[in-house]
Amino acid sequence: RLDDRRDAPGLALCPAHAPVALDIAKIAALAALFVGIAGLAFALLESRLDRFRLRFDSSITAIVGPDAGSDSMVSAIARTREKNSTLAVITTAEDAEHRGELRHGGARVVAVDFGRSEALQSLPLWHKVTRLYLLSADPSTNLHRLSSINHCLAAGHKRRPLTVRIDDPWQAEAWRTRQLGGSDSRWVGDAIGKYEVTAHRLLDDIVDDAHVEHLIVCGTTPLTLALCANLVRRRLERNFYSE
Repeated sequence: RLDDRRDAPGLALCPAHAPVALDIAKIAALAALFVGIAGLAFALLESRLDRFRLRFDSSITAIVGPDAGSDSMVSAIARTREKNSTLAVITTAEDAEHRGELRHGGARVVAVDFGRSEALQSLPLWHKVTRLYLLSADPSTNLHRLSSINHCLAAGHKRRPLTVRIDDPWQAEAWRTRQLGGSDSRWVGDAIGKYEVTAHRLLDDIVDDAHVEHLIVCGTTPLTLALCANLVRRRLERNFYSE
């Protein structure tokens, strides 16, 4: 019987009431859950409002599918876009929560479900886009999204600048070469990648140092290839215009 063992050494009974710390932990967990749900709901509500505002914007610079690896590109686009053009960031609901700074700066942040084939085509903005940036880390995803967007545009529409993220320098150069023929009547295409951007910044810092006379590049990584390609391009430009 329990009464007989109550005073037995080594035995302890459970307290009649749960510790206060356990109640506090439960409340904190529930509060964190509700805050997370509220934040997601608020982001979706803001996204709906931004989608509505885009209907009244006459000129749009659109960024589709950015991720954490393209944050520096997004910031640069926001700084250098045309003054009369509204920045529209088309992204996932999770990423939209982290774009509050852009939204406070006047950008429209629209959350879409990229898993739906008609998600991009349902946006009423493509005929007003003056510049388009496709910044997914997967180049095939970018080209697939470009195909979806093209379905919303007439073939005879005025050609506008298009920038596609292709991190691999070989693929980026091959894609640029295919655009030289001008077969696409909708876009003037170019490619950008994290290795090419990094190489450009590194070489700018090196060139600015007057004490550097020789540069040795070693390795077989994509960054090595990007550095060599950038050096070749700089030499061609300096041969053409030495100043």
